[in-house]
Amino acid sequence: MPVTAPAITHGSKRSARSANIINMPHGADNLLDIIPSSPPRDPALNDFDFMSPAPVAIHTYKNKSGRPLFGVLRVPDGGDGFKRQMVVYGRKGGAEKWYLVDDEEWSAVKKSVLPGGHSPIYGLDKLTARPESSVLYFFDEYVADIAQEKLPDFVTVSGSGEACLDELSARDVTIWPDAGEIGTTEALGAANMLKK
Repeated sequence: MPVTAPAITHGSKRSARSANIINMPHGADNLLDIIPSSPPRDPALNDFDFMSPAPVAIHTYKNKSGRPLFGVLRVPDGGDGFKRQMVVYGRKGGAEKWYLVDDEEWSAVKKSVLPGGHSPIYGLDKLTARPESSVLYFFDEYVADIAQEKLPDFVTVSGSGEACLDELSARDVTIWPDAGEIGTTEALGAANMLKK
């Protein structure tokens, strides 16, 4: 079950500006306005240090120019694994900051904000900045980040089954599957999408 407590503010008040605002119910008596065009900075782990267990990593999805779109927290699930918790930038009660959103809220944001309702590739900004580099495609943001540190000559990206892979169509891409049959199936699906 996702945590739905509000995030800690980032500390600075922002002036009014034009933005696409998506009104969404957030809790019983609050309204969260998602402001997809205005995050002043990436979300940070200390924005969510009130959570228990605390997230161990945050992965920020960005557009081609590097503007943050949304974040994914990597939170221990109480066992040996991790769960994903989505975060979006918005306003509630006059406070603009990064907020946790539950699955229902995320579905509404995704349909309204992301082109065609498809998630972008994680690392799209790096991909755009390095047009001549070969690409390693993973299925987990955490793995892509570790691989980027270990293999700096490549651009490492990740995506899910719903990711739009158009940006990879003209690139030299190596797909690095997760282990097991599910990993193989996902990798074959991504390879078929790239061939189109």
